Amino acid sequence: MAVTYASFLDRFPEFTPHPSGIVNGAIAEAAADVGDVFGDQADRATRYLAAHVIAIQLAQMGLQI
Repeated sequence: MAVTYASFLDRFPEFTPHPSGIVNGAIAEAAADVGDVFGDQADRATRYLAAHVIAIQLAQMGLQI
């Protein structure tokens, strides 16, 4: 099962106020990076990597402001 916007927000509801484009972009980037390496834990790894990517982007945006 692939990580979807809805399943990501079920696990990380704190990202709900962020635009869906940012969340979906992070999910796509994370899924490409994770690939098949984690086997049956690939979705979990994708969710955590996507959350990390979003958090880093938000931190960088805060530093620029």
